[in-house]
Order: sequence, then structure tokens, then C-alpha cells
Amino acid sequence: MGPWDVKEWSNSARAFTPALFKKTNLDDVPWQEKTFIIQPAFLKAAINAGARYKEVPLIFQNREEGYSKMKIFNYTYDVIAFAMEARLKSWGINIPLFRYSRKMKTFIKFALVGVTGTAVDFAFYKFFIIKFGFPPATAKGCSSEVAIVNNFIWNNFWTFRHRRTRTTIWQRFGIFNIVSLGGLAIGVLIVKYLHSLYGDGFVQWGNLRLAYNNFYFLATVPPVMAYNFTVNHFVTWRHR
Repeated sequence: MGPWDVKEWSNSARAFTPALFKKTNLDDVPWQEKTFIIQPAFLKAAINAGARYKEVPLIFQNREEGYSKMKIFNYTYDVIAFAMEARLKSWGINIPLFRYSRKMKTFIKFALVGVTGTAVDFAFYKFFIIKFGFPPATAKGCSSEVAIVNNFIWNNFWTFRHRRTRTTIWQRFGIFNIVSLGGLAIGVLIVKYLHSLYGDGFVQWGNLRLAYNNFYFLATVPPVMAYNFTVNHFVTWRHR
């Protein structure tokens, strides 16, 4: 996001004058967010306010005990979003990308988990068709249950890890399975409908021969993900 001569943006050991502070636009600093992004954000806002700056080297010892309060994935995500917003602003494009991305963070994590679940789902879907000769709809039902277990583990210990709920892990797992049955029903019905409509053909794409059932599977992803996120957000991991 620039300027490029600043070596260290995240250091919180800073000195500045009251006059500079009064000129700094604090609306550009997301100081209410639970993130250390305030450190580079304030420095950027101060430079935008006309600050003259100088960096004095500071040497830290390696940490010998305890642990950092920094959440690496969250902070990396925030830095990228804030830097992109700052760059767009320098080009005259005012989009509150950081604020929007913070609100979308849970969904993005849920979607990333969904990608792993889709890979697991698809692998077992093809396995059941090729190895056991299951019809596409039956294979989809079996592979979805395997993906449900995968997704619950990731969502419980990563996506919604910091949410305080009134339920135990086993209750959440039960609710998640019940909720996922709705997504499973949606997926099976879509595959069943498309299979009855188009059958078991193939598409030739260069040297690649793709079965119709691949496209049936992919057609289930958007509606099932939208349903699963909405219900799990408001029910399974409802914030207390």
C-alpha cells in the first residue's frame, strides 16, 4: 500500500505530536476491530495527514515463554484486505473493502472448508460409482455423509472456533448432521433431476472425456453451500 521506504508497519512503539494526532483522520483507522491492524492503519493515516517520519532501530529478544496474542491467519487476512483498500483509495476508488471483508470472513472460512468438503465428497462420489457401480444419486448420498463429518470437524475447530454457544460438541455434531440432511436432500434431488433429464452421456473436450455425472455434482455446490452456511450460522453455531 506504500510508502515503500517504511520498513516496519506493525511496531507499536511510536512517538508522535499532539498536533499530528489532531490532524489524523481517525475514521480511516479501524480501532474498534479486534485485530492488530490498528498499527499499520494508524501509521498510514498519519502519513496521509502529512507526517514526517523516521524509523529508529529497535531490537527484540526472542520470546522465551508465553505465546503471542497474534492470530496469524486472521491478521494476514486483515493486512491483505486493508492494504488493498488503501491502494484503491490512492487511486481514487473509495470502497470499504476492509469492513466488508471482515463481515464476510466467517463465510469465506466456511467456503474454504466447503472446498475441502467438496473435494472429499467428489472423490468418494466417483469412488462409489467406479468401484461399486452405485447410481449417481446413491453415490451422492453416501459421499455427502463422508463430507459432512469432514466439514463439521473443520467448522467446529476453525470457522466457528471463537463462538460461544449453549451446546456441547456432540449436540452441535447432531444438529450439523440434521442441517446437512437438508443440504443432502437438495444435492440428491438436483442430481436425480439432472440424471433423469440428460442420462449417462459424456462430453468430449479435446483429449478429455467428461461424464455427465461430473456436471450433475458441480450443479449441487452453490445451492447446498448457501443453505448450509445460512442455517449453521443461525442455528448450529448460534452465538450466545
